[in-house]
Amino acid sequence: MLIYKYRIKYGDNMKEKKVGTILKNETKVIAYVVICLVIIVLGVSYALFFEVKGNEKNQIVKAGTLEFTYVNGSQLTSKDNADCFIPMTLEQAKNRSECEYKVGIHNSGTLPGNYNLKLVAGSTNNVDLSKLKVILKKDGVIEKDYPKPATTSILVENAKIGADKDINYTVQVYVDDALIEDTDDGKNIELIIDGDAVVNDEELNPAVPE
Repeated sequence: MLIYKYRIKYGDNMKEKKVGTILKNETKVIAYVVICLVIIVLGVSYALFFEVKGNEKNQIVKAGTLEFTYVNGSQLTSKDNADCFIPMTLEQAKNRSECEYKVGIHNSGTLPGNYNLKLVAGSTNNVDLSKLKVILKKDGVIEKDYPKPATTSILVENAKIGADKDINYTVQVYVDDALIEDTDDGKNIELIIDGDAVVNDEELNPAVPE
């Protein structure tokens, strides 16, 4: 009887050891899974963070059925882009695509729309705008009469965009090396691109057929 009891106890101990080993293995597996999940979550969060940071300069402004998207912001400043505001010639400016600001216009309506595109001086600007030149491109082609002095605030006036259509502009401002003076050193340039929808008189007061 003593031998039998010993065998039973010995068998119980073996079972306990096996159960303990299984629990330890399962705990390790769970720990590995948790660590992997944490790494995956951190990786996804990191990617999403940089995706948002990369797009934080994009600005979308809606005006009626028109949507204006400022791809790399609507504010042009010498503080943020000093290299783009060194004195240069027109030919040099044409080769500085990194200094272009992109504006997309989309008409989500079922009727054609009209819009203006303006370039206005910001509150911190203290440079004579006549010394700055503007290059305006529409769908990659320089618009006629450009470049022109930045004193002309209206870039595009009462232009038309068809229903469910897109138009893309690039706006570039550069310092004309033939006009800038030593007294302008250290001054700040701040310009803002501003697009808005236009409501024409005929839309407000449609003609009544006789």
